[in-house]
Order: sequence, then C-alpha cells, then structure tokens
Amino acid sequence: MDRIKVCDNFYLDEFLNRNTYNRFKGRATRYCYQMFAPAQLFRNLVGKSVTICNWFGGGNYNESGLRDFKTGTGASYSMHKFGGAIDCKVKDMSSHQMADVVKANWQEFYDAGIRRIEDPNDTESKWGAKGRDWLHMDTGEQYQLKGGIFVPRTDLIIVNP
Repeated sequence: MDRIKVCDNFYLDEFLNRNTYNRFKGRATRYCYQMFAPAQLFRNLVGKSVTICNWFGGGNYNESGLRDFKTGTGASYSMHKFGGAIDCKVKDMSSHQMADVVKANWQEFYDAGIRRIEDPNDTESKWGAKGRDWLHMDTGEQYQLKGGIFVPRTDLIIVNP
C-alpha cells in the first residue's frame, strides 16, 4: 500500500485510524485536512519527530487522529471523531513540555486552526514510562458572550478530557 504525503513531515495514514484509511484512501483527506498545518507547525517548532497514528508501520497508535464513531475510546462527541483533533507524542518530551510549545507560540497555533489543548496534567504518563505522554490539540471552537452576542474566543483554552 502506497503512502500519501500531506505535508513536509507527515503522511495521511498518520492522521487516520486503519479502517478509515483502508476504506477511503486519499479521499479521507476530507475528514482530517484541518490538522495537517497544526501538526507540521508543532513538528517544526519541536524540531523532532512527532508521532500521531503509527499503525501503518506496525505501531500501536491507531486512534490518535480521526476516530471511528463506534469506538469506545474518548468522549462520544470528541473532536477526534470529526477529524478535528490529534494526540502528538514526542520521544523524551513530557506533556507539559509539549504544551509549553503551544503556549509560547499560541498565535501561530490559533492561526493554524487550533483552539484547545487538554490539560497536560491529564495527558502525562500515569505509569512512569517515558514516551507515554501526549499533547491533545483540537479545533473545537469556544464562544464567549460579548455585547449580547456569542463570539469566538481567541485565547488558549485548556480543557479536561
């Protein structure tokens, strides 16, 4: 099976679960295209390899990008199920270090479509094993009431899973 490159350092299969990739192939870009730019921005800023889904190469991560609606992983209406979320893993970086990259470059991530990250206290390794931390970021828009109307928030939203 050929891989489809979607940006400098990523292939389409890294954003999709195995079943969706096998079913839709290149047509699946319509389900997760909004995460290509944020993933590449994050990769450029950390200067290291970033893992999202790695099932294509035999890895264990199958649901760190687009998830099937039938999965029991995550919330029922998680942004993962709409193609608007990724969980990034970087060798030898903690959840807090990864979140700090987003915080320090918030405007760039906002411009790339990111609206929220999960609290790094909830995504750090619970098992004391390096490499199990991740950074969840998504495009879930948040609104605030201003002058009697709801307008999108432009500040970084840190959510609990």
